[in-house]
Amino acid sequence: MRKSKMVLKNRIIGLLVVCVLLLGLSATAVAGNETVDAVNFTLYAYQGDWESDPVARATNNNTFYMGIYTMSRDGVKARVWTESLLGTNFSDPYGNTVGAAEGKYYNYDTKPSIGTNVVLNMDASIYLSYSVTGVGLWSPY
Repeated sequence: MRKSKMVLKNRIIGLLVVCVLLLGLSATAVAGNETVDAVNFTLYAYQGDWESDPVARATNNNTFYMGIYTMSRDGVKARVWTESLLGTNFSDPYGNTVGAAEGKYYNYDTKPSIGTNVVLNMDASIYLSYSVTGVGLWSPY
């Protein structure tokens, strides 16, 4: 009897933790002033690009950040750049690359103002006949 109470107690605690995490994520999504975004991305075969959801800038820095935790293929680098919601580039679409287990800061060519929604774009830095998936973190700062 005692063991079943412990199992029930652990399940309730686990459920409460999940509820709190979901509540926190939904509050962040509604806030509109998010400055960091976790991304699950795909670098599509034959140079198709991937775009993030827009993230609002919170500072006046001249940099954005992209870090990649893992990628499904070793040795692949992602080309990263930023643009406006209308597709105007804020940064160089050819000069910025990052690979797995790397994080880098990049300069804007045209610095967006505070509150501007910025979209991260990614594609493979070389022509690939296969797609590559990955997980990372980015911020328009």
